[in-house]
Amino acid sequence: MSTYTTSSSAVIECTAISKVYKQGEESVSVLNDVSFTINRGDCVAIVGASGAGKSTLLNLLGGLDNCSSGQVKLLGHDLAVMNQAQLAKLRNEELGFVYQFHHLLSEFDALENTAMPLLIRGLKRKQAFIEATDMLEKVGLKNRLHHRPSELSGGERQRVAIARALVAKPSCVLMDEPTGNLDEQTADKIQNLLVELNQQLAISFVLVTHDMHIARQQNRILQLHDGHLTELDPAMEINAHV
Repeated sequence: MSTYTTSSSAVIECTAISKVYKQGEESVSVLNDVSFTINRGDCVAIVGASGAGKSTLLNLLGGLDNCSSGQVKLLGHDLAVMNQAQLAKLRNEELGFVYQFHHLLSEFDALENTAMPLLIRGLKRKQAFIEATDMLEKVGLKNRLHHRPSELSGGERQRVAIARALVAKPSCVLMDEPTGNLDEQTADKIQNLLVELNQQLAISFVLVTHDMHIARQQNRILQLHDGHLTELDPAMEINAHV
């Protein structure tokens, strides 16, 4: 059970966040005065051109990088004032991460990979495996529990990565191009799975994508351009892109 509770519907709150990188004597501004809120159960796509700062923003939301200015709160907790141990605990309990490449551990099977966040948390092995089995069944892999990553297809490996991100029942899952390495048919299956899991579990999803077909299936679209964030109307985007 989570130790982080809040009466607010907001899962992530970003207030006037900026990110500036130093390149020699020059300063490069990637994000400039970005503010938005992710509410419980939201499915949010972050879109923008290559180099627009999408992955940088995702790292700030996950506490993997620090803002140059501004504030990111996760369930009301200011990430900037937490030490590394506190951040690690918060991430383990309340955030899941999925990347374009699955990052599964090759020496472990699907069940062991999925159970890893629970084992790290200190859950007993038997209970962790029960919960991991349940999540793998939810993503359609009940017959692949004991297959290692090398024995799974690309789509199956990504399903395991999603199961691993969801197994601890986090408040939000952050995804960086989760379907970018998959063919269109498999990508659509993964997207349909995410919609189904969002409805079942009320977990928020924030995904960076270059694919407007995937973006338009979320209930919110945020576009990064020149360091600024604009919220688009998904219905208008559908009309504009079909």
